Amino acid sequence: MKRWVSQQFRVASAMLVVWFLTGSAMAQAEGDALVLGKASLEAGRHDEALLHLQAAFRADPANADVSFLLGQAAFGAGNYEVAAAAFDRVLVMRPGDDRARLELARTYCQLQLFTVAEELFREVAARPETPAGVRRTIDEYMNQIRAARCSHRFSGALTLTIARDDNARVSPQDTIVLPNLPPLNVPIERDWFTSQSLVVEHRWTPRTQGLAWVSEALAYDALYLDQDDLDVQYLRLDTGPRWKLGRTLVGLGLNGAYMAKDDNRYLGTWGARAFANVATTRHTAIRLELSAEDRTYWREPDASGPSGTASLRPTWTLGRHAFSAETGAELHDAEAGDQTYDRAFAGLGYQLSLPWRFSFLASYRYENWLFAEPEPLATSRRRDSVHGIGVGLRRLLGAHAAVELRHKLETSQSSNDLYDYDRNVTSLSVTYAF
Repeated sequence: MKRWVSQQFRVASAMLVVWFLTGSAMAQAEGDALVLGKASLEAGRHDEALLHLQAAFRADPANADVSFLLGQAAFGAGNYEVAAAAFDRVLVMRPGDDRARLELARTYCQLQLFTVAEELFREVAARPETPAGVRRTIDEYMNQIRAARCSHRFSGALTLTIARDDNARVSPQDTIVLPNLPPLNVPIERDWFTSQSLVVEHRWTPRTQGLAWVSEALAYDALYLDQDDLDVQYLRLDTGPRWKLGRTLVGLGLNGAYMAKDDNRYLGTWGARAFANVATTRHTAIRLELSAEDRTYWREPDASGPSGTASLRPTWTLGRHAFSAETGAELHDAEAGDQTYDRAFAGLGYQLSLPWRFSFLASYRYENWLFAEPEPLATSRRRDSVHGIGVGLRRLLGAHAAVELRHKLETSQSSNDLYDYDRNVTSLSVTYAF
């Protein structure tokens, strides 16, 4: 009997130790998940924070602070359904938590549940103790809700630019040698020019969820100080439907454009495009675009013909850093073989947010042109390699305006000396968005 009691005691002791160790391990895992979630959230890694805080919530679902942090991580990651559920749990446990109420209202705005969001915003605004800064933020959101409910909306941007171009005619730097012709030197023309561009967008939103019809007009005008035969006037119209399906935006468009040089018609186009923009997370997105158009060159009829372009453009943001990339190809089937070409292109972009509302900008672009047939007097097909490097500094001026100083270096190496050139353009622009 004593032996049996002793065995039972040892078994119970072992179970108690296992229970204690298991409970300690679970508590440690819960604590680690919460610590890791907080650290990831503070670093702006919302997807990572969401995974850790979901684990912390499963371990302690009654903890309102964990639910609040979970809602913040889900909102940052773009998972608004999870964020809404998390903030709603906080309000069940802490009905007087106005911070959670505001976060829930912001989340409902993202879900386009505007009526519920308005009620929550009004609850907080009605409290006498609500700070003036919070009231201003609420007013901004209420204005956004009113604008989103309007079926017809106009927006746009006006940009004014002054620039110095050190090779306005993209002339070659060295002596040109062509078969059966004497050496030729082409003068390099330096000039100043001003440009104005106006973009106006009209968006019609019917009652169908996620559907809109967007029309856009672009007008551009460039005027050179001395080389006035290089003056350009350009007008482009594009219209078509947009569908928003979760994190995916799909669009179609019909477009036409007209370009004049030195007040004489130069180029006319009409075509169509389709694109899809997928927000894989709150901080990353991928855009795929396909377009086709027919071009008419009035001054150079041999260059007229259809063309098609495909491009892929991923973008991502890491805190104060924003990155973009682009790759694609264009095919142009002109009436003349020496004007028919294949063009491949790729590029990188970078933006760094600086103090005092400044941003540093940098970009690189590469293009490779291959023409189908040799030009007259040429012995081989023309191939161009064009590199473009740009740097700039932007300063925001209030909520709707910005000023930007930019410099761009473009260099071309071609199998035909006539198309070898270096070009520097320095510009100062002011933009107003409305």
